[in-house]
Amino acid sequence: VCVCVCAGGCTVCVSVDSHSEVRYVCSRCGVPFVVKRNEPFKTERCTYHFGRANKHRENGVLVSTYSCCSSEAGSTGCQVGESHVWDGRLPSEMPQSGYVTTKQLTSTSTSSLLSMPKCFSLFSGELFSQSRPKVLAFDCEMSYTTIGLSLTRITVIDFHLNVLMDALVLPRAPIVDYNTRFSGVTAEDLHDVTTRIEDIQEVLLHLISSDTILVGHSLESDLKAIKMIHTCVVDTSLVFPHRLGAPFKKALKTLAAEKLNKIIQDGDSGHSSAEDAIIAMELMLQKVKDDVRKSSRKTTVRVR
Repeated sequence: VCVCVCAGGCTVCVSVDSHSEVRYVCSRCGVPFVVKRNEPFKTERCTYHFGRANKHRENGVLVSTYSCCSSEAGSTGCQVGESHVWDGRLPSEMPQSGYVTTKQLTSTSTSSLLSMPKCFSLFSGELFSQSRPKVLAFDCEMSYTTIGLSLTRITVIDFHLNVLMDALVLPRAPIVDYNTRFSGVTAEDLHDVTTRIEDIQEVLLHLISSDTILVGHSLESDLKAIKMIHTCVVDTSLVFPHRLGAPFKKALKTLAAEKLNKIIQDGDSGHSSAEDAIIAMELMLQKVKDDVRKSSRKTTVRVR
């Protein structure tokens, strides 16, 4: 059986042998590889470019080079990974397995949350109050496992930029690449971690209602990571669209520089979900202020 799956912005073919193995195409280098069921993951050398191929003109000629090393598109990768990876999931697990849906909060939500010490300990207790936040921003970091990208860190902040949750998460599937350059998560970080995605979901369902506004950048990726269905969102990648339109998106790093004059995600230590969540909220707060200011000017002109 051949299943076409959207992975990493492009469609790849996943060949499924119902008895023994699944054949993937590596999301980084494009080389086919096999994952055998009920057997240890076999590592294979992966040579790839971690940067995007960007087009620009040189001496009047349109060329495409990678942002990571400035090499021409199609050249041999500048990075070497210990294994091939895939950022999707097994076809058998695709139909919303393990997903939860946010609901209207009840009057018992706070008391039931306080009865869960393990989950409640994920929160910054001094900041967590009886009232439910109306607006939250969050960001997730993911690492590659034998079944694709899985949640390894999540940060949730409130309207005032206070961190409500900053938790490391241990995936149930074995990790094959910590994706540290982008996730910021290392093997040492997860060494003693026992928190699972189900723990995160349990806490979030007591914190977030179906009416809570969730702010973030490319939120479809984060909601997939925590396996949550929520429709009340503000996505900065849509609020500040790319000049070429969909499917192109401005990176959060670009928006931070353009709109806030801030430098983020600088260096090889990886992204910070806390930093990214705060930047997403700051972008929207600045957007609201700018819109109010523009509206006030129009009103003043009309009165005159």
